[in-house]
Amino acid sequence: RWTMLGRPSTATQGWIAIGDSILAGVGDTSSYGKYGGGYFARAMGTATLTPRRPSLNLAAPSAQLSVFNNNTKWRSLLAYARNVVIGIGTNDIQGGVNLATLQSRMTSMVNYLRSTGVETILVATILPRTTGTWD
Repeated sequence: RWTMLGRPSTATQGWIAIGDSILAGVGDTSSYGKYGGGYFARAMGTATLTPRRPSLNLAAPSAQLSVFNNNTKWRSLLAYARNVVIGIGTNDIQGGVNLATLQSRMTSMVNYLRSTGVETILVATILPRTTGTWD
C-alpha cells in the first residue's frame, strides 16, 4: 500500500473528527487500528469500506469541549478539510459542567467552524453515562 504525505495546496473534501474516546473508537473490538477504529473510521472507509475518504481523527480519550476550544493546533488543521464531525460532551457532563456552559462551549465550537468556511458540521448526540449495571 502506498501513502503520500504532505499538505494539500487547497482545502479538500476531507473530514475531521473532533471528539472524545467514543469518537476515537475506544471499546471497539474490531481488528482495525488502535481501538478498532470506531464508527468514524468505518464511515470514512478507512476500516473496511471503499472508496476511502480523506480524514483525520482528532478525538482523544477524556477530552472535553474546553480542550478543543482552547487549542490552536487543531484549528490550524481546518484549513485542509471542509467537513467536521463533532462527538464530544459526555466527559464535560461527567466533570460537572452545567448545561448552560456545555451549550455555550458547543455553540462556540460550531461558530468557529462556520467562520473558517467548514461546509458540513455533524454534531453527534451526547451519549448518556451510567454508573449502573446491565443486570
